[in-house]
Amino acid sequence: MTLGEPDSASTGEAEPGVRSGHPSSRRQRRLVLILSCLCLFLAFCVLAAWVGRTMRGGQEPPWPVSLAIAPADSFSASLPTEPTSVPEVAQAEPEGEQLPTCAERAGMLLHHAVREARSYAHLDRGRRTLTEARLRLRSDPQAAVSLVQRVLEVGQSPESSSQAYWILGSALMALEEYEGSLQAFLQVGETAVPDYLELRIIEVLLALGERAEAVRRAHELVDSLRDSSSPAVHSARELYLTALFTAGRWRALVREGLDFLERYPDYRRPDRLRLWLGLAELNLGRWEEAADHLDQVVWNYPYRPAAHQAWWAMQVLRGAGVRMPAHSLSDRMDRALALRINKHWEIAGAALQDLLADVLSLEGEGSFANQVRMEMWRNSYGAGDFTRALIDLEEVLDRQMEGMRPDTVYSALADTYARLGRFEEGVEALRARNQGRSRSHLHSELSRYYRENGFYRQALEHAEQLRGARQRPDWDHTLLLFLAGQTDQAAEGFRLLAERAGSVSQPRLRYWQARALMGSGEPTRAGELFDEIRTRWPLDYYGLQADNRLYELTFHQEPSVVWREENGDSPDGERTGGLPHATLEELATSLVRHLNLRLTGFVRREFPGPAGEVTNDEESRAPDFPARIHWDGPLGVADSYLTYQAGGHAIEGAYLSWRGEEALDALSERAAGLFPALARARFLYLVGESHEAQLESREASIEFYALNRSFRQRRPSRSPVQLDYHRFEHLVDRRSVSAGLWGIALDRLRYDIGQRRAAQQEMLARQQAIYDQRFDLQEGLVDGLMVLQDHHMVRRFTTTRLGWDTSPPEPDQRESWSVSYPRAYPELVVEHSERYGVNPYIIWSLMVVESSFNPDAVSRSDARGLLQVIPKTGELIAQRMGRVDFGPDDLFDPEVAIEFGCYYFGELMTKFSGQELLAFAGYNGGPHNVARWLEGWGDLPMDAFIEMIPRQQPREYTKKVLRHLALYRQIYLGEGSVFVGQQVDPHYRDNIHF
Repeated sequence: MTLGEPDSASTGEAEPGVRSGHPSSRRQRRLVLILSCLCLFLAFCVLAAWVGRTMRGGQEPPWPVSLAIAPADSFSASLPTEPTSVPEVAQAEPEGEQLPTCAERAGMLLHHAVREARSYAHLDRGRRTLTEARLRLRSDPQAAVSLVQRVLEVGQSPESSSQAYWILGSALMALEEYEGSLQAFLQVGETAVPDYLELRIIEVLLALGERAEAVRRAHELVDSLRDSSSPAVHSARELYLTALFTAGRWRALVREGLDFLERYPDYRRPDRLRLWLGLAELNLGRWEEAADHLDQVVWNYPYRPAAHQAWWAMQVLRGAGVRMPAHSLSDRMDRALALRINKHWEIAGAALQDLLADVLSLEGEGSFANQVRMEMWRNSYGAGDFTRALIDLEEVLDRQMEGMRPDTVYSALADTYARLGRFEEGVEALRARNQGRSRSHLHSELSRYYRENGFYRQALEHAEQLRGARQRPDWDHTLLLFLAGQTDQAAEGFRLLAERAGSVSQPRLRYWQARALMGSGEPTRAGELFDEIRTRWPLDYYGLQADNRLYELTFHQEPSVVWREENGDSPDGERTGGLPHATLEELATSLVRHLNLRLTGFVRREFPGPAGEVTNDEESRAPDFPARIHWDGPLGVADSYLTYQAGGHAIEGAYLSWRGEEALDALSERAAGLFPALARARFLYLVGESHEAQLESREASIEFYALNRSFRQRRPSRSPVQLDYHRFEHLVDRRSVSAGLWGIALDRLRYDIGQRRAAQQEMLARQQAIYDQRFDLQEGLVDGLMVLQDHHMVRRFTTTRLGWDTSPPEPDQRESWSVSYPRAYPELVVEHSERYGVNPYIIWSLMVVESSFNPDAVSRSDARGLLQVIPKTGELIAQRMGRVDFGPDDLFDPEVAIEFGCYYFGELMTKFSGQELLAFAGYNGGPHNVARWLEGWGDLPMDAFIEMIPRQQPREYTKKVLRHLALYRQIYLGEGSVFVGQQVDPHYRDNIHF
């Protein structure tokens, strides 16, 4: 409009068809109203007709209910003209019937609209976009930025706006755009988690170099959380130290750093903090104090990058004449021992060499020098350098074993000779060790030695010298009969053992009775036993193996063993396995090489297969299958990962999408008043802080679980229940001395009811409310915890009162089973499984066996996290991966735990040529032990190899993981069997020793 022209609003004029009084507008409105009424009437008619037809004959509507919306004139073209296998169009119109009427078309469109409305009505477009942005944070932060900016342009509710700015700040931080990240975090506004927000702001300030402001805000945050139970308090204190160091606040750093080390004795990065303290003292001019801190870094952590910086700083101090800390010979011995135990072989070896030279120069030959040499032998033996190990032992022998126990030296000598293949000299070492002892003791030692090194006939001869003529058979002796080829006696022995054994031992004894019958030439009786075992115990380890043996019986296969002469050779001159009734040449292994060059279609890592040529002779024997898991059956190569999204139902899929937010919304609305931590957990989850959300939800779930057990169906009436949980303790801690995070003392109750009467009455009223709502709360907690992926607590709830199904995971029970056996952390497991060439179902099986999905678990051996990686193993993995800022407690982070577990298992698969069961045994018992067992009895079939493992824990662990793998396949793929071949490849690689 130009100046002087009348405004249409002031003159009462408008464009045609715009004002409500215009005739064309009225006609359009009437037409729309008539069409709407007609559509509603037609929809009602078609629904009534549909219901009537269904009630009369149970028939489905004659059109595909999932067809997309199409214009009426193109409807006939959208119908299928030929039969199709797609489930949605399986009800295509039979030939001869008429096409749907207009009413039926309207009904189809209405059905489609209702279905879509049911899916999306509760969630507006902005929230769906935020959810997509949250899911993109890790994989594509740039896409997350674009999605959030699109949401912010439209405008959202205060809560959605806070979530949007938080996600935007996290994404920009990942892209190292710190200015924008800071502005985004500052616009978040009020949230349920101001402490976590402040942590993110401080991190960005440090990245921007705003050191003074970072120090100020970090100091205020630490003060505000000093008496808090929030898990953020630990990160706040650690971040405060970082801010002090970057700002050069040396006095404050020394004061706060020493207090921090006292408060957290097992702090995960002490090397870095000690280096900072040393540099701070250096800047303050306190030279000797600086030397003490720097020396502790070099002395205790020589394998970390901080040690190199500390060493150069010490050279400066030494050049200035500063006195360096002194270490005694015994201290140096203890340090070398610790380095060896932590498998830093090269550093430990160099330290021992220097120590031996100083011992000889200061004390001369003697017992201490021999102790150093024995430690050098242990280090060389552990590193796999057996030639060097033998030299160390021979030096001890040359000096008359002064100060050493002969038993120890001769046992070490026998083991070293065995690793070098010099078995006769090993036997002589054992005879020297047992001089003066009884003949029975010597026979026992020789039987063990022969058995461990694969000489079963000689082992049996010595074992027979220890048994009385009427002594009943036992497990070890009967298995040795089988290994020595005396299968008739072994079958009878297993039968007698099974007759008087309990129900727990029945599967194993009957399985091995059948295996002995196979070797005795009685395949019919063996097959009957195998069929009974797999029917009675379908998901037991021996039930699975029995099913495998039945398959092999159809080809008249009998993988077995041969005995070796004392010189280490088999009767035909080959150190390898065979059959009592067949030679190796009769095993047509070439077909397996052709089919199994790759373990699976998904695992791209290739492993060498047996040598040979492909045969087309149908009359020849079937191949002796390599001892690997054949994912798609004995002759298949497909990986079950490829059907990961199949399996009949996608349970976790709902919890990875926006639908999962429904459960959190409902839980927060229902229980946040009783459990404030749930509101914090919900917000953290919605902004992508999943691990922190899980930590917060633990505060509620643990308290509710404990209260539920304490109530014992009785409502608290006079006083509240005092729970005995402590702050920051691990949910599962099997160590002899329990401690909190980073070793802090457990000196405060986690849910203290207090001493004041008013506080106790308030707590009583709260617990009564929890009791009154306990069933609804438990159902909501289970749904919410599944969203937060706290599957450990879900298992605790569902296996007690929520109706977990204990019947076999048949199709109608699979969903119930999947709650307790989830495909947990699927984004992380799938990503890292693919990266390191591991089947993800193996990782889930390991996870349930290792920790029952508890990321906070600690074992007796100090293994930590979801996949129970031992800290020293984690340290070595971190070095290989180039992670310089690793600490043992990082293993409690699910992402670190899963990545390290996948990497380690992938290395085990490489070491043992893709033989999963050997990798299982190595994961629990150590790859160096499995390598030793392969040298001793690697010519056995896989089932016998597993039974020969001398330590119960790795032996039973291997069986348990395979059992759970079969269970996972049954739940998600509907395939309960797992075919494992028997032909063990005894060769192993030198890629991993820890």
